[in-house]
Amino acid sequence: MQNGKEVALTDYWGFSDGKDLYVKPRFLSFRVMRQGNTFDMLGSMEGKNIPLVIALPGGGHITTSMSYVFLYPLQIDMETGKVY
Repeated sequence: MQNGKEVALTDYWGFSDGKDLYVKPRFLSFRVMRQGNTFDMLGSMEGKNIPLVIALPGGGHITTSMSYVFLYPLQIDMETGKVY
């Protein structure tokens, strides 16, 4: 709530849905798995936008882009919150 109105949260580090734990190292949230005294995840610290042109019947086209996120095994330092 902000000034009596509901607002979407965009700046957060992690959350739980009651079953699983998720963290957001950058722009997307990823599910983490506990491995002993640490947490591991398949996630990404960056993404890549690639331009895309879609041809339309009759000679027109639509210009847009696609986002690619490459997943890597990552680990979270729970003392510092850093992901590496």
